[in-house]
Amino acid sequence: MTARNPDENKARLRILEAAQERFYRFGFTKVTTEEIATDLRISKKTLYRIFPTKDDIISGVVEITKKEIAGGVRGLIADERTDFVEKLKRLMGFLGMQLSRLGRPFVQDLQRSAPDLWADIDRFRREQIFANFMNLFQEGMRKDAFRKDVPPQLVVLMFVNLVQSLINPDILSEFPFSASNMFEAITKVSLEGILTEKG
Repeated sequence: MTARNPDENKARLRILEAAQERFYRFGFTKVTTEEIATDLRISKKTLYRIFPTKDDIISGVVEITKKEIAGGVRGLIADERTDFVEKLKRLMGFLGMQLSRLGRPFVQDLQRSAPDLWADIDRFRREQIFANFMNLFQEGMRKDAFRKDVPPQLVVLMFVNLVQSLINPDILSEFPFSASNMFEAITKVSLEGILTEKG
């Protein structure tokens, strides 16, 4: 693969960020490359030189979305000044906010028109939640905040499946709750049953 020069990288990122904003709000089927180019005050020719097809832009938006989420999660987990309970709260708040940003039109377009990309995002969020919640749960067990008579893998699996089932646009559209509200409720219900008195 040919290495991109810094200017091309900047232009590529600008296009993806502009597309991301529109795709999240309106879905990608209703957004044209002309609208993205107009937002950036560049020609369609310039846009197509960097992204030959709209599908390339959609794939790029999915990739930067995953990088944003992974980077944010890494930062939260690596913060040594914060105890694990606060990390857990911040992690759930961050993931809830990120998922709510996606927007129903964008997710529905992915599910209908780009099922492979949606499966990639769904698998990615599941892995992020599973791995990081497992790390925090094990830290809580070491500090005697969580009960040790409940298998951690089972608790985390239950938690991940709750999140996967409830934090999706179809469910959220039926109730007056945001993704963050849902995350908070899931975390509260999931954790209270496994906390020790100390926890």
